[in-house]
Amino acid sequence: MLTFLCLCNCKDNNIQQSINLITLQKGIYFIPGDTTGRPVYLFELRMRNNTDSTVKFLTDNCSPCSNLIFDSQEIITIENECPASRLTTVQLLPKQEFSFLYIVTYKKICPDKLKTGWVFLTEEITSSDSFLKALSESKEKFKNIIWAPEIDFDHPTMIPTYKIK
Repeated sequence: MLTFLCLCNCKDNNIQQSINLITLQKGIYFIPGDTTGRPVYLFELRMRNNTDSTVKFLTDNCSPCSNLIFDSQEIITIENECPASRLTTVQLLPKQEFSFLYIVTYKKICPDKLKTGWVFLTEEITSSDSFLKALSESKEKFKNIIWAPEIDFDHPTMIPTYKIK
């Protein structure tokens, strides 16, 4: 299990919110019938509002992993495709947490280290009509991103598939 914490005071476009990002590596799986031989990795992202005010941001209601960015071009997210996909405004009250599971794999070479970020877009930064453009631009220019510290990327032989409690 991997945990990382980021206390970030983002200043892009007047975003002045303190956010903690915590990611847990939940598992590594080999998919039957997959001819690549590459595993998929299950992670959980937790975003906690550590302020005394409400924090609002935009994301996709079905696939919030579209807001994720990684420091390695080798990482690929496997996004949830759902017919009810739409842009939504998430409101986090003080000390409230937003979390979701996501799956990644890699193209050819699995990195030993991984740095994960969240593209933090608000209605003040973009409208719903231009969200995808703003998301793409933010990723391309590394703007509006809350970065977490680099972590060790566990490989299949490093994590047991069981827990003892």
